[in-house]
Amino acid sequence: MVDALVIDASGSDAFAAEAGMFAVFTYLGHVGGLQTLPEPSGRRFEVAGLRLIDIYDTWTGPIRDLSYLQAQLVRHLRLDPDQQLTTALAGLIGGQPDYRHTLEAVRDACVAVGERSMDTVVRWLLQLPGIDALHLRGADLVSLLEVAFGTEPVVAALQLRTDEEQATLLGQVDFSGDLPELVLRLVDAGGPRARGEAITRYLYPDTGFVGSYASYLAERGAAIQQMREYASDVHGAVSNIASFLNELSDALSEAIASARHQD
Repeated sequence: MVDALVIDASGSDAFAAEAGMFAVFTYLGHVGGLQTLPEPSGRRFEVAGLRLIDIYDTWTGPIRDLSYLQAQLVRHLRLDPDQQLTTALAGLIGGQPDYRHTLEAVRDACVAVGERSMDTVVRWLLQLPGIDALHLRGADLVSLLEVAFGTEPVVAALQLRTDEEQATLLGQVDFSGDLPELVLRLVDAGGPRARGEAITRYLYPDTGFVGSYASYLAERGAAIQQMREYASDVHGAVSNIASFLNELSDALSEAIASARHQD
């Protein structure tokens, strides 16, 4: 049955793709994964599952959002951790607007691979073409790595990259709340492109807010003022961090004035 659904899905049958993915992950969940199946059955299910994932990732016609099924299928295939990570990352750029379930699969794969997954994810992000990078705004993969492995290892991995690359990777950091510690650590020893991108991301964090943009920025500016005072006391008034926070504060003041003028 699964083989027939794969064949139909290859012929652009959206229902077959969905039914095939559901059938494979449900059966593998029932039996406890590929490792419980004798050969050649286990290998056939693995090939069918990977083929269905590939069909979905490269689908060009209308189809329902199957990201949940895809993420479950990646888990139930019990792939080698590196292959699981590669497959999960590929699923992020399949064109579906909601990739929450796929991010869960990426997180699980990163944990399974360990800290060396950071290099895999960073290299993958830096190789993305512009349209795919734009689609992934909001995925916050660097922040996902920080949650999985801590700030120190992620900072160390990013500091190995060029200023331009660091600026690109800051696009995958969650700026929706307070200024992340990871960002401060990076700009402390970073170049002008990373500093500029950090300021832009803090001003435009890709998140919703209630009320006027000027009021929203004023609240964020108040938080930065507190950080400025702390940084000046701890790191010194002429430190890189203090200098960056002053630059960010000036940018916020200009943006607030502009927003109030437009209001």
